[in-house]
Amino acid sequence: IFLITLFITITGYSQKYIIQVKDAEKRKWSYINLKGEYISSEFYKKCFENDESGYAVVFDNRRDQYFFIDENGKILETEIKGFNLKNVLGLGVKGFVDGYAAVEKKDRWGFIDTEGRLIIDCKYEKVNVMNEGLSAVRLDKKWLIIDKNGNERSPEPKNIEDIRMFIEGAAPFKTSEEKMGFLDQNGNILINPVFDNLGYFSGGIAWARASDAKIGYIDKKGNWLIAPQFLSARKFDIESGIARVKTIEGWIYIDRAGNKLNLNLSNKKKDFSEGLCAGNSGEFYGFYNSENRWVISPQFDAVRDFKNGYAAVKKDGLWGIINKKGEWIITPRYLAMKVVEIINY
Repeated sequence: IFLITLFITITGYSQKYIIQVKDAEKRKWSYINLKGEYISSEFYKKCFENDESGYAVVFDNRRDQYFFIDENGKILETEIKGFNLKNVLGLGVKGFVDGYAAVEKKDRWGFIDTEGRLIIDCKYEKVNVMNEGLSAVRLDKKWLIIDKNGNERSPEPKNIEDIRMFIEGAAPFKTSEEKMGFLDQNGNILINPVFDNLGYFSGGIAWARASDAKIGYIDKKGNWLIAPQFLSARKFDIESGIARVKTIEGWIYIDRAGNKLNLNLSNKKKDFSEGLCAGNSGEFYGFYNSENRWVISPQFDAVRDFKNGYAAVKKDGLWGIINKKGEWIITPRYLAMKVVEIINY
């Protein structure tokens, strides 16, 4: 029974790795697999990374509109035409998340699914991306929470000015008094709005700004795990349990107990990702771990963070892909390169 179950699991679930790259000769963007092979014959002036559904967003300059292509470059026919997509601050244009994409038509927002069907009508003034099966939307100047079927529920607080995306079952919200707290998936108050600003939860911990402008970290009950004392803060990397915070002396690293870590290999401080941190020694970049040891020695002109076990790195003016041992998976041959995405199918 165990072997049969294992076989079904293995054969019924596959993954594909896709990377967005800029071709050195054509000087346009397209998509490759982990063997460095182009998976589509099309090249684009402007396109975006693949999401977990396998679709990528492409902008057609001639038609002045967005459309979706699958992992083979085939265009997704959508029920709604000439739509705009959500531009998430710091993340760029977002396509499908959790199987749904927020689309805008005539100043109103709705959602399409990965078959191109308009599942939720374009009637909302504002929406967030659909994540964990939920989205926060605004209709007639009132915030609601909707599920993938378009069922609406009113959140518990009545003085909400904004609701952000759901991550780890919690969404930050802001009141008319400019205070922030968290809502649970039912729209009830999970953490009272007593903070000046909030980050998202990562491994059950979120940064929070107190009324004195200092930042610390809270748990999902709103209790301080690390007292407010920092000028700025980033989320904890789940694998390493390390976060980057800013003090009056500059950026440093702490663990989940708030202890300062002596990580001094790099002059430039970046965030840990998947247990490793990009850092520099002089003009070259590599990756070091939580034990203050270079795992991949500084040898690259530039690097991106690890994602899904791989990192894009630049050497001698061109980009390639390495694994966590520093081994070349794709030798440098591209003008530019984004992170490695996984498609489940």
